[in-house]
Parts: sequence; C-alpha cells; structure tokens
Amino acid sequence: MSFAKALLPFARLNEREINCNALVVFLTIAESGEQGVKQADLALRLRIAKSSVSRNCGILGLKTQKNKDGLGLIKVDPWPKDPRINLLSLTDKGKDLYETMTAALP
Repeated sequence: MSFAKALLPFARLNEREINCNALVVFLTIAESGEQGVKQADLALRLRIAKSSVSRNCGILGLKTQKNKDGLGLIKVDPWPKDPRINLLSLTDKGKDLYETMTAALP
C-alpha cells in the first residue's frame, strides 16, 4: 500500500498524459542526481526507443511535442562537452515531487 501511496502525487499531475514510461523516465532522471543523465543514455538504460524517451521528456518538461504545456518536472539542457546532446535533470518542481513521493515510502 505504501508504494501505491508514493505514486499518487505523480498520477494526479495530469491523468490524460501520464503513462508508465513517463513515470519510469521521471524516476530514472531523479535517481541520476544533480548531474543529470544524457537523453540517449536514458533510452539505452531503460531499453525503450529514443522516440519514446523524447515524447516522455516533452510531457515531463516544459512543452510537449504537440506544443502543449508540459508538467515542468524536468529540464533539458545542452551537454557542456557537446551541445548536440541533451542533458536531463529535475526542475525544482520535479525535485519537490520526487521528495514527496519518496517520503511516502517506508
């Protein structure tokens, strides 16, 4: 029951856009720490298509692929060593949500 309780804040954000991949992408970015994770590495780590990672980053970020408002939980910045590579990390809103979710766990 406590695991389900921990997921409720995420599920309540935007019911029509939330899916399991978005949750996994969010949690993986959160667990990568302050340094963030490269978008291509995330796809490899999760064994999901790059297009799926991109779509879910849009949902979790500021704007979706359809130019709708995203959830604002992650930010996408160019990697300092190569600006063609996206570096994903949590926004303050994302950090707050992750803390809320993990606080609900025993």
